[in-house]
Amino acid sequence: MQPRTRRGLTDQRTSLCWWRSFAFVVSVVAGAACRPDASPTADHRVRFLHTFSPRQASHVAALLAQKFSDVDLVAVPFARGRQVLRANVASPEHCPDLARIDATWLPELVDADLLQPPPSNFRAADWTPIAQALASYHSQLWAVPHSIDGLVVARRPPLPPPTATTIAALLGAIAQQPTRANQWRMQLRADGYWMVPWLRSETTLFHSGLPTVAQLTEQQAALARALATFADLFAGAAAPRPPNGTEATIEASRFVDGNVGYWIAGSWQLGELAPELDVAVTALPQAPVGAQLFVVPRCAVHSVRAWQLVATLTSPAALLRLAEQDGLVSPAAVADPQLPGRLQAIRAALQSGEPLPQAAATPRLFDDLAPAMMAVIDHEATADEAAAGLVRSWTRVLGGQP
Repeated sequence: MQPRTRRGLTDQRTSLCWWRSFAFVVSVVAGAACRPDASPTADHRVRFLHTFSPRQASHVAALLAQKFSDVDLVAVPFARGRQVLRANVASPEHCPDLARIDATWLPELVDADLLQPPPSNFRAADWTPIAQALASYHSQLWAVPHSIDGLVVARRPPLPPPTATTIAALLGAIAQQPTRANQWRMQLRADGYWMVPWLRSETTLFHSGLPTVAQLTEQQAALARALATFADLFAGAAAPRPPNGTEATIEASRFVDGNVGYWIAGSWQLGELAPELDVAVTALPQAPVGAQLFVVPRCAVHSVRAWQLVATLTSPAALLRLAEQDGLVSPAAVADPQLPGRLQAIRAALQSGEPLPQAAATPRLFDDLAPAMMAVIDHEATADEAAAGLVRSWTRVLGGQP
């Protein structure tokens, strides 16, 4: 799965154009694009809906400007991206021609018959197995992968790698490392996506498929243990939670300043660190891995042009440039030998990750997980109470699936 408070399971553009389009999209949900040289009703421009960060958006715009002069980049926050996109593709008046989405959003869009498959010049064999799988649904290719992402463990040498194959072993290895004054052993985010390794460690949930209602009930006690174990980290081993909305900045600052030893980070976060910073990266046991995908809606007016944009942004030269500038991890089957060392390490670490269940219900399960997890962390509910509530809400999401 990129920024985030990632998936309750935000990215913006740096100009006045972004603020205008964001305000309009949020207020109307299906809002029109910010078009600097055309009215919102003009039909000759390609509308590109995305969740790039401001920095990434500026670099993408520069890449596209070399070949295209008719593209409007429309930024939406990642946390609202799924809802905004669904509203837009259901409204022909505001339909984007191209969208960059999180892989967890793909099943819902395909199930609703809202996407057109990529043309034959995009071949799944050109991508890693994980990227292939995440761009496909029901054995058919529905998207073109742009980058892969997930959770990894970062550290500043000379700290040794916390070699481990389980979450418990990882925490044990980190606990054995000495710390200096005013340094936390580790930091991670209080977010449902970050909790996935703990859920996978304690339960059978969030592996290859969705659970049945019966399995949910059977797993309630294990779910409570996962919630309690994860919440306990913020009462001792892990750095305190930053205020809401400041997580990305404060987490990066703590790491750069040496105030944390090990950082369980989103791979996209490490790409924003200065390239000269010495950062070592290793795999996180039982970590989730995801992708950012390009899709073209069925309602797109300029679908041919949209696929041309995709071909440009997924060319080897473009992928290398965005890797060097923004740390985006290429989905290409063969890694570019010019890829920066940090990106090579991230790419290697992500190969051991496991995607989330590929189902339309998955994002909704995370919508419920986040508040339940926070209630335990903030001592507003016990782990047993939160687990019972999750079983009830997830049973409704799964629709009484036997």
